[in-house]
Amino acid sequence: MKPRTNFFVVIILILVVGSCSHIEQKETTLSETINPGTCRIAGTIISIDDSKDFEGICSTQPCVATVRIDNILKRGMGFTNTLSKNSIIQLKFEYTLQPTTKEMFPKLNYVFPGLKIGEKFRGDVEEVVMIKMEATETDNFYKIYNYDKIN
Repeated sequence: MKPRTNFFVVIILILVVGSCSHIEQKETTLSETINPGTCRIAGTIISIDDSKDFEGICSTQPCVATVRIDNILKRGMGFTNTLSKNSIIQLKFEYTLQPTTKEMFPKLNYVFPGLKIGEKFRGDVEEVVMIKMEATETDNFYKIYNYDKIN
């Protein structure tokens, strides 16, 4: 190769390597579209409830947290609740607030990092309406299956 050709090859390699270092691949559990009946939020864990379920993973791991909604990112069709920015809700994390492993959930395609008090996340929240047996009132609570931790 001629010296001039070598110079151009080196310049091209520098540009390619430099541009590749700026490519950021972010793994996410959230799809581009939002499922009907869900609401995508950005939230902060305010506190973690120590109570446990009678069975399943939530019988040994913490799954319920008090969450501040920092932002409403999207609303799926059919999500009629009026959640708003700065609302405080109880949220059940169906795969726990602890880091998940393949041993805990062998069929789960994504390993969740876990969340602690003060940490932020983005996720799709479902509203669950519970009808009380003793009264005509209903209680609403929320659950979440997938989330991305925000650093």
